Amino acid sequence: MTNGTKVLIVDDDARNIRILEEVLGDDYILQTAVDGESALERVVSFSPDIVLLDVMMPGIDGLEVCHRIRQHDDFRYIKIILVSGKARLEERLEGYAAGANDYITKPFDHMELLAKVNVYARLKTVEEVDRLKTDFLSLISHETGTPLNAIIGFSTLLLGEESLRSEHKNMVREILAGGEYLHEKVNRILLLSALKKSDDYPRTEVCSDDLIDAAVQDVAGAMQAKHIVLDKQQAEGFKIQGNYDLLRKALVFLLENAVKLSPHGGTVAFRQFKSADTRRHAIQLQDSGPGIEEGLSDLLFKEFSVTNIDHHGSGLGISLALTKLIIELHGGNVCAENDAQRGATFTLSFPVDEPSPKPY
Repeated sequence: MTNGTKVLIVDDDARNIRILEEVLGDDYILQTAVDGESALERVVSFSPDIVLLDVMMPGIDGLEVCHRIRQHDDFRYIKIILVSGKARLEERLEGYAAGANDYITKPFDHMELLAKVNVYARLKTVEEVDRLKTDFLSLISHETGTPLNAIIGFSTLLLGEESLRSEHKNMVREILAGGEYLHEKVNRILLLSALKKSDDYPRTEVCSDDLIDAAVQDVAGAMQAKHIVLDKQQAEGFKIQGNYDLLRKALVFLLENAVKLSPHGGTVAFRQFKSADTRRHAIQLQDSGPGIEEGLSDLLFKEFSVTNIDHHGSGLGISLALTKLIIELHGGNVCAENDAQRGATFTLSFPVDEPSPKPY
């Protein structure tokens, strides 16, 4: 019984096709092609999950077929395994450069080939589920944007009505607060979807001091409401080649989290430093909350990981996941640990840009 995964076998040798059909026929839905032109036609009509692609063929060879498949965004999740009698490293690297996922040489071991196909079948399923989840979230976020704008807009107008009784205004304030909360969540889901789909964002030279100041300003209202004390230790800032808006958001998300979890009148502290080996710059944010619950540190930066609401990682888990994606987009990393006294410390580290050598 087949598992529903579709495999396209492309080879100009009928004997090789028969062998592959015998190996895979019980587990997969198969179609075949005997040259590059028909292979490209089958990719469109058959929509295979995996392509077993012979390299040496008359007309359009396997490398060119692979390259053409990779030019179409609709086919980006197809897994391509090149099958070739050439085993030199240079030839394998040429295959990977054309867009192949894997490379197997003839004569191949039947069990090894079946194992590779099984692995890529599972991998493609996981990737497609993740894509469906991302696309669904993006669609829902877009669909809820217009009604939320209406809720926020009309609530704001109602609050300006002098004839509205005070108890009714309190109700409108609750509606407005709820609408703004949902609107912010929707925007973060959209950002999460966008970051997963593309890493192509404009970059400029960004100063870490400016990022911290902007984040503090963005969260100033929440800090004042809880009388949070800001301890911004003096240190020399550093430059990052990155996207200012994204990096500012990353710091805002961390600071919001710190303020939310710190007690009334608590302290949050920013610190900047260079690593002991001087190869990385770091921004550190320490809060005075309950700290990270034991066993939850691995879940902190995973989207939609809902944990105990009294500890870090509460809510939908979007903000910290966004922070991780943004920092990694800039070649950095983020980690979290409990402070020795109280609270948690989040550290964002970035590689130090080495100055270009001066020409003689």
